[in-house]
Amino acid sequence: MFRFLKLVATSLFFICLCSCFQSVQAQSFLINTNADDCEVFVDEVKVGTGKSINFLLDKKNTMKQIKVTRPGYFPKYEVAFYGDKEIEINVDRKTFISESGLPPVVLTGANYNEVKAFNYFYDYEMYRKNLFNPTHHNCYDKVALRDYQRDVHSYFVKGLASTGIVDTNYSMLKLDNYKCQLEATVNLAGCYFYETSKNCSQMAMRIEVEVNYEFKDKFGKEIYNLRKRGWSGTYSLDRLKWLSIDSDEKRKFFNSRMEEAIANSLYDLIADSESEIIFKDEEPLAATKLESLHLNNSSSVTDMKSALKATVTIKTGDSFGSGCVVSNDGYILSSYHVIADFKDSVIHIISNGGDTIKGIVVRTSKSADLALIKTSKTFPFAFSLLASTEIEVTDEVVAIGTPASMELSQTVSKGIVSAVRKVEIKIRLFKLM
Repeated sequence: MFRFLKLVATSLFFICLCSCFQSVQAQSFLINTNADDCEVFVDEVKVGTGKSINFLLDKKNTMKQIKVTRPGYFPKYEVAFYGDKEIEINVDRKTFISESGLPPVVLTGANYNEVKAFNYFYDYEMYRKNLFNPTHHNCYDKVALRDYQRDVHSYFVKGLASTGIVDTNYSMLKLDNYKCQLEATVNLAGCYFYETSKNCSQMAMRIEVEVNYEFKDKFGKEIYNLRKRGWSGTYSLDRLKWLSIDSDEKRKFFNSRMEEAIANSLYDLIADSESEIIFKDEEPLAATKLESLHLNNSSSVTDMKSALKATVTIKTGDSFGSGCVVSNDGYILSSYHVIADFKDSVIHIISNGGDTIKGIVVRTSKSADLALIKTSKTFPFAFSLLASTEIEVTDEVVAIGTPASMELSQTVSKGIVSAVRKVEIKIRLFKLM
């Protein structure tokens, strides 16, 4: 009996000893997320789902790669190392790729300054404490990212496209289909390394970028202009075997992280409440809710001479455009882009006879690129508006307007319709009666 009790005591001792030894070799680590449907992975192994996940960090192992996914959202990446106790990871960057009804934005310019590889090295423990003093290191030569600027245009455009918000096909011929245009410029980029060892065997990396976003409406008028910084996730380079992969693989991984940081900068900008102006529909009431206007056409255009007398030049600052008289009592139809910057001001109109007339904008449609101006002048002739937009090849048409020079105002051209382009926006046509 004594020998049995001694054996049991010895076994309990070794169990306690092993348990204590294990507790020294591993510690509890808590991951907090922002949603019940977040799935947490550690080194690609799922460890749980929900807002609070606990697992053990093993002292013997290297840096852990954490990934948190959520349906309909981009995953978030972080790292953990023995000594860490808790981390919060919010998965809140929504995937817009498959969604419909997005505010349409077309990229019309992707610019970048001379971006160079700025590599910064920090102690990992200081990084966790938000103390970003550079460390004394010997890892710079092993990082080998000094030539990444050669790919800057590629990752910039791909990063913007990956959001699903921006069309990066430079669709200049389709600008009428977009609510606004975007010109974006990379101002700076930085690569940050966090070391847990002095031999460079265990490092984490994340990327920072700063982008200047300039949004314009489809007529070229600036809507919103802002610089925004963005960060990639934090990645374990040990998991990638960074020190043993070749330079092409390093650059490929690096470029992907740059694309992620670019995309995140745009997401942060869109999340800013002030940026709502980018996609805000500034159109007034729908046409069906507006009060009807009576156009007095007691004397309509019947030939080329009368058509010329019913055509005007609209001058706005240093710019000018064409207009057509649509009522004898002074209503003039022009394009919205002609008066876009002056729609709340007095518009100066030059008649076919050379007189300067003042007018005010009474109706606009940005979607149809139309503006209706009212003057106090009485015109001898006015164009009639057709109720139908049906036109056919071989129909005779007349073009009267003001091309590149004011000296050519009210230029007249005549021809036939040789082809009909299908467009989403239809406008009423003028007819020679």
